[in-house]
Amino acid sequence: MNQSSPKILVGVSRCLLGDNVRYDGQAKQNALIQHTLGKIFEYRPICPEVEIGLGVPREPIQLVKIGTDTRSIGVVNTTLDVTDSLRQLAHSHGQKNDQLCGFIFKKNSPSCGIEGVNVVDNGHVSATGMGIYAQQFSINNPSIPIEDENRLENPEIRARFVARVMRLHRWRQLPSHSNDSPE
Repeated sequence: MNQSSPKILVGVSRCLLGDNVRYDGQAKQNALIQHTLGKIFEYRPICPEVEIGLGVPREPIQLVKIGTDTRSIGVVNTTLDVTDSLRQLAHSHGQKNDQLCGFIFKKNSPSCGIEGVNVVDNGHVSATGMGIYAQQFSINNPSIPIEDENRLENPEIRARFVARVMRLHRWRQLPSHSNDSPE
């Protein structure tokens, strides 16, 4: 992209940009995302846990298998269940997400992880899954490419993600295809 081209709008987990919004009050700033990809992407930072009203710092949450459903439950206070709030937030972000051409999520997060998030069943990790917000985001926005910061360290995965984001951005610039998907 040249200097005069507008940057492409991509959602990102806020902690990856250096915001202290994680459960422990820390950030997980990622230089690759912030400085390298930030040259072509304009970021819309989102922390679902903060947006649903959980404080900073806050009790950590985890994915727990309950029957056939996976829920986002407090680690200490097991009556804390934020699953429905996270799903509803993803639904309410619907129109905002129409402008996004990609999303970079925080790995292993029970709200934002896209794969490999531990799922507890009867007190033991029994499987891995996807964070509640990220999963609902993907269901609601199947044409928007997603990745996590760990996978973006791989140059091939990063190149494919950037190419998919740019392809969706170009597709959306075409007047007759503004609401369709290029895939």
